[in-house]
Amino acid sequence: MVGESLILKGKCFLMCPESELIRRQKQNRLSVFEISPNVATQVSTRSDTNEIKAVKEYARPAAGKVIDMELIRPIDVLLKTIKYLINSVATRQDKPWSTIYSFISNRIRAVKQDLTIQRCKGRKAIRVLELAARFYLFSEVKMADAPVEDFDPILNRDQLLDALYKLFELYADDSADCSNQAEFESYNVLYNLDKENIEMRAMLMNIHFRESAILQHALSICKAAWLKNYVKFFKLVDKSSYLCQCAVRRHIYRIRREAIQTMNMAYSNRTGTFPIEKLAQILQFKECSLAEEFSSVHGIEVTCSQLTFTKKPLIVFQDRKFSTIASTDGDISISAIIAPG
Repeated sequence: MVGESLILKGKCFLMCPESELIRRQKQNRLSVFEISPNVATQVSTRSDTNEIKAVKEYARPAAGKVIDMELIRPIDVLLKTIKYLINSVATRQDKPWSTIYSFISNRIRAVKQDLTIQRCKGRKAIRVLELAARFYLFSEVKMADAPVEDFDPILNRDQLLDALYKLFELYADDSADCSNQAEFESYNVLYNLDKENIEMRAMLMNIHFRESAILQHALSICKAAWLKNYVKFFKLVDKSSYLCQCAVRRHIYRIRREAIQTMNMAYSNRTGTFPIEKLAQILQFKECSLAEEFSSVHGIEVTCSQLTFTKKPLIVFQDRKFSTIASTDGDISISAIIAPG
């Protein structure tokens, strides 16, 4: 057992340990992202591989096994590795995002594992976890419509929350670089706005972060949701950064359902109708057709692009497409979102 006072430091200065690289080559288990572009066949040889592109894969630690520090990468290599994954692999246009996500998410888990083993702290460790958290947050939306075999939303969520938890632990160090803390506190409160303790966490934050523009905006979104001010909620979400919209996306369906339930009671009468176009605008649907489908499947009558509210209980019909919002559409640079600056 490693003593509490012993500082472990990795001795592998490559993104992938040499022994792992050789083993996976023999087993023909190199990823498409680890094989040189000019390789035409599926079978790779030692000369086919560019060591710079090989990245250590995640493996569950064996119970009771002594850690071989020759296989552990120090913090400088970990930072280099995750930057490579985001800037060079995530930006690839020749492969589907599901393939890219599968590779990067596995390799980031290995990065986090090496980070934990060495109990890394400081600016570089914070940078690694910030990049990891942004990746998982971005991927939750990017992969939202992916089939289960390509994307496990629960695993992705667990990895996101783990990265945020470890990140906040590092921020708590008196000498830590907290220049981006307000950004990640914002993601945290938006992602967990349905949790009872999130408002208390915000109140206990350092006033420097609590009064930052991005966190004030995130808290305003939360307050609008808590007060069931749906019009204000969606207006604020529309003005948020892309990743803030990603953070709040998991709550969009529930808030839309609550909003239309309130409208179903408030605007119910025998002769009056409500324009579907206005509903789409208020609840930030990408298209009127989606707002119309949302209304219909919840049991609200739609005729000639007009809604008829009747005070009848709504049908619960959750679908991931009802969590999309208009302002998250468009061509956005992945590296600019995950690794800005």
